[in-house]
Amino acid sequence: MKSTLRSYSLGMMTATLLLGGYFLFFYESTTEEEVEEHHEKPIRTDDALSLLREDGYIIFTQEELEQFEQNIKHKEEKSEEYDQQEKQSVTLKIERGMNTTEVGDALVELNIIDDKDAFITFMEKHEYTKSIIYGEYDIKTDATYEEIASIITNK
Repeated sequence: MKSTLRSYSLGMMTATLLLGGYFLFFYESTTEEEVEEHHEKPIRTDDALSLLREDGYIIFTQEELEQFEQNIKHKEEKSEEYDQQEKQSVTLKIERGMNTTEVGDALVELNIIDDKDAFITFMEKHEYTKSIIYGEYDIKTDATYEEIASIITNK
């Protein structure tokens, strides 16, 4: 038992001497000044904003962010309204004896087309003017001249 205890003590003393030697010769202690020097100082808000802007980030205040979100919501609502208007169809009534000019006037009045003269030119160019059939037609408000012509002439 004595030899076991001596071996244990010798091991503990060797370990202590090795650790002590390491700390004595290799370990560099740091002073408080060195710790403060290496410790990152807190960054100021203005400096942080400048760094972020330099990196290409866009910075909003809370008020600006809320205004931006409201603008987006408003634009989305307008877009939905516009889409609904585009998908809306109206009834065009062509009476017997109406010519292309009168049909163009009716289309402008119903807000289907903006330029009556361009519509008349299209109809004449494609020889639709003598093929207009009287009746009532459902036409989408975003219809093209070709779509309108094919509906009212059945060509």
